[in-house]
Amino acid sequence: MIRTRFVLLGALAACSSATSTRELASSTPVQQTPQAPAWRYLEGGYVHTLNGKPTVLRVGVHEASAPLQGCALYFEGLGDSIANQTWLFEKLASHGYRTVAFDYAGQGGSEGNMNDVRVVGSRHSPDRQIGRMAEGAWKAGRTRFDGQPCGDMPDLLVGWSTGGLEVYRWAVEGRAKKVLLFAPGLRVRFFVGEADQHPTRVVTLEPVMTPASLTRAAENGTFTHVEPARPNHPLKAPFFANDLIVSSFKSASVSVSPAVKGLVFLAGDDTYVPSDKVEKILAKRAPHFEIVNFPGARHEIMNETDDVRETVAKRLEAFLAP
Repeated sequence: MIRTRFVLLGALAACSSATSTRELASSTPVQQTPQAPAWRYLEGGYVHTLNGKPTVLRVGVHEASAPLQGCALYFEGLGDSIANQTWLFEKLASHGYRTVAFDYAGQGGSEGNMNDVRVVGSRHSPDRQIGRMAEGAWKAGRTRFDGQPCGDMPDLLVGWSTGGLEVYRWAVEGRAKKVLLFAPGLRVRFFVGEADQHPTRVVTLEPVMTPASLTRAAENGTFTHVEPARPNHPLKAPFFANDLIVSSFKSASVSVSPAVKGLVFLAGDDTYVPSDKVEKILAKRAPHFEIVNFPGARHEIMNETDDVRETVAKRLEAFLAP
């Protein structure tokens, strides 16, 4: 989740001392989470080495509910939890896609601290990178399916917000045939979520990444997050937030091959990602991608109001058709 009008880069560094070490999350709290019958978590998750320490990342697998067409890998947003994306996984399943998903360090049901994670990161610490975590999670998930296994690489990449930025990077590298992007963080705001209307929250560290700032469905009571945002403020992971801003500029300077199909959903009332700027970047760097705009929608498009979800479902049907 990035609705990242984060804060000025200097403020990110200055507030790093205010960031407390994140308590390690249990790798199995999700046993108390309502689950769809086709959705399961891998016992033991995936153990990733982060800063030289074994860190258990939660990995989930959603089986296809239609004849298998391919396998997908989902990249979440900052503060997100894979437990909150059941609707999206069920839609992919109905089109014959198995989905492997994982929580970043310190998010959802994963151990660790998101402040230790990077999108691009230093070349001297590649194990901090989201991409490295994704490779490990994919390997763990694809080899534990019942029945027909998935290939070495996903057939479909799906990313929201921060995850959309990483998926774009993978698309540039030609690491999938198709990509789905929801409000991808090819540009991010400096003040996000509740900080858009309440700037003082930037310095008070009150939660800014709230359900109501992410989707109108949270306001009308038709959607509730199963697990809360963690972290709920970018400055609780300042080093990651700084890297995210830098990574968005680096990633937006490279193009995607026409061989990679793409479908992009953007929200008009997005206080995390400036959709107009993202659309201009895609028009230049991936002009063959289909773009769908929702003028009144907020950042978490796949969990928006029913009318938005209806349109998303129809576009997915056409995009994922064999």
